[in-house]
Amino acid sequence: MAVTRGKDAQVWITDSGGTSREITSFVDNTDLDWARETYDATTYGAGGRQRVGGFVDWTGTLTGKWDNAGTATPDQWFTDLVIAAGTVSSQLTVAPNGSATGRPYHRGRVFFSNYAPSMPYDGLVTWSVDFELADGTVTRGTF
Repeated sequence: MAVTRGKDAQVWITDSGGTSREITSFVDNTDLDWARETYDATTYGAGGRQRVGGFVDWTGTLTGKWDNAGTATPDQWFTDLVIAAGTVSSQLTVAPNGSATGRPYHRGRVFFSNYAPSMPYDGLVTWSVDFELADGTVTRGTF
């Protein structure tokens, strides 16, 4: 069994202007969640539960460290994307083991929401942002 260390992950987003931004050096954690809707189709007289599968959803959270630069940072990109959510989606690409040839990635169009910088008195300034699939499906491919 091959194992992967989280430190090798890479993450890209497209900003509100459509420019691809690698944000790997800002991110320290990525949580991804795939879910499929299911509908209960059971009717009278059925011998047991009957379910029908629905749409697949992809949600998650990115967290990271604040960068003190005024522009060209996740603070600017996520603020713009959250304000434009519902009209401007972002392409999110997550490569759990880096982007070397043959390595897998997950990619989908998402809306970012709940961008939350945190400024603890006795710690580093951090941020988190949630996302959800905007349309289409999630692609699993390789570089």
